[in-house]
Amino acid sequence: MKPILSRLTAILLFILTLTNLSAQPVEAGFDSPRWQFLNADTIQYEGRLGLIGSALLSDVEFTNGIIEVDLIVTGERSYPGLIFRMGSYENYERVYVRPHRAGLYPDAIQYSPSINGVTEWQFCNGDGYTAPIVLPENEWFTMKMEIKGTRANLYIGDNTDPALEMHNLKNGVTSGSIGVFSDGRSPAAVYSNFRYELTDDIKFEDPPFTDLAPGMIRDWDYSGPYKYAEKDIKKYPLSDKNKEINWQSISADPAGLVDIGLYTGRTGAEPDYIIAKTILHAENARTMELNFGYSDLVSIFLNGRLMFTGNSAYQSRDPSFLGIIGLFDAIYLPLEKGDNELVLKVYETFGGWGFMCQDGADNFYADGLSKGWETDVLFKIPESVAHDPAGNEYYVSNYDGYNPGQASQAIAKISSGGKLIDAGWLTGLANPTGITVHDGKLYITQRKELTIVDIKTASIEKSYPKQDAAFMNDVAVSPDGDIFVSDSRKHLIYKLEDGQLVDWLADDDIKNPNGLHILDGNLFVGNGNNYLMKVDVKTKDVSSVAHLNTGIIDGIKSDKNGNLIVSHNEGRLFRITREGEITKIADLTPEGIRMADFDINMKDGVIVIPTFTRNTVIAINYSQQE
Repeated sequence: MKPILSRLTAILLFILTLTNLSAQPVEAGFDSPRWQFLNADTIQYEGRLGLIGSALLSDVEFTNGIIEVDLIVTGERSYPGLIFRMGSYENYERVYVRPHRAGLYPDAIQYSPSINGVTEWQFCNGDGYTAPIVLPENEWFTMKMEIKGTRANLYIGDNTDPALEMHNLKNGVTSGSIGVFSDGRSPAAVYSNFRYELTDDIKFEDPPFTDLAPGMIRDWDYSGPYKYAEKDIKKYPLSDKNKEINWQSISADPAGLVDIGLYTGRTGAEPDYIIAKTILHAENARTMELNFGYSDLVSIFLNGRLMFTGNSAYQSRDPSFLGIIGLFDAIYLPLEKGDNELVLKVYETFGGWGFMCQDGADNFYADGLSKGWETDVLFKIPESVAHDPAGNEYYVSNYDGYNPGQASQAIAKISSGGKLIDAGWLTGLANPTGITVHDGKLYITQRKELTIVDIKTASIEKSYPKQDAAFMNDVAVSPDGDIFVSDSRKHLIYKLEDGQLVDWLADDDIKNPNGLHILDGNLFVGNGNNYLMKVDVKTKDVSSVAHLNTGIIDGIKSDKNGNLIVSHNEGRLFRITREGEITKIADLTPEGIRMADFDINMKDGVIVIPTFTRNTVIAINYSQQE
């Protein structure tokens, strides 16, 4: 029995040793025979052995772990970075920097995978895909990747905060080679000191809330790919009854993108196209605004009739045009009563193959919410609304950003049903933003001043200047009368103490604070980095409440059930429970209606919202269940 136990113990120790070894950092100098060079050379550069070009460690089966490399760039156009989980030359993940855009553009870092041989950089734009960065020129710095599951973080230099957080690696959880990858072989970018570690011991913060973009046409059938022929671009593709077409189902992602590369590859280097079709049903004949985006060329047909042809390829519209996909185009479709056939021919040259379509009138309201009234008068960029429960009326701040610094703006007054009472209830203000009502007073945030107004007399009672403020934005008043003001450009929260606005909180976790709200002894802060934060008013302890997707957290209020209601200025409204559960309850982005700093009328059961550049105030009916 003892010899068997001894052998088992030895085997377990051997396995444990291998496990520990696999979790140790491994250095792979570029003089190692393990490297497979792809248009690459080694050079001596700045006292180091370096590599220019692209190279792979094809003997590594990498799924989760850490990859690091030192990099030096000159600032010239180049796209150096890391490649990982390379299962083939058609399918891999890639992150790179654009030194020539560093410090200038928000896409100096980019995540860009290849799927079925289609590189997707034109789809990978914004939060989770691109980020700004300032890179040192002619100095070594480190690129470090932490990768686990479908997520990854990129760190640049000695920074402990990620330069780019990738929330959704588009190839999924795969395995493959790792290495460095540059477009070409040039000393504009030189790599050195490559190292990696295979490990699952990586933790990320919770990803941002993901929701379905409203109004998107999600379900399609497609056929292809076919070779491009310029003479056929305006030809209805289903007119040839003898052409055999094999249809397959295809669907949009949560953002509404139909990514063709997920379903099929290219036929070669020359342009290809696919055919996509769907049915639009109309209860009655109507005109539909179709918002859409595509890469790279498209032809759109309704019921066999050509409605649009366009080119959105790289540099097709001007020399700086990148061809990034988005809902940047619109046409009007004359829908007939019943079913209508919508057909697209979508062409690809390079950079991403796909399209997105949206019904421009299909706003989203969750159960218990519905469209209410809208003012029939226009304001001057209404930024904030405050409800006065005493008179059941609303005050509206006219930010009027087209006339900054002239102290010529006003607070307007409207009725509970949205009718104008007084367009100039209080005048002579300097671009007012956040306002709130407390104990018969209206608190107004101006550019460099907090103003307190007696509502009954419509007269200024007190003013508190803050000459060193950068952009005072919102104001919140606690039940005890403590007054807080956010400064969105100085990462500060001020507090009124002894007749002065003092710097009350400057914390690493408070970034570009916007909307403010007080509930249960906590100050809730809408951060500029998409986080809703909570500050204990007594201890100043800061913690995260929710991680929303990209947007400006403008308004924060609470309903009668203690839920937080939060607006994205871009046009979305969320409900966040005490437990941190996030639900999108309204989305008006299809119509382009913004939602700035709103208020809730508990008595009437409405959320009243200034629409900013639409220049109106709207109401959303809000049924609050106990």
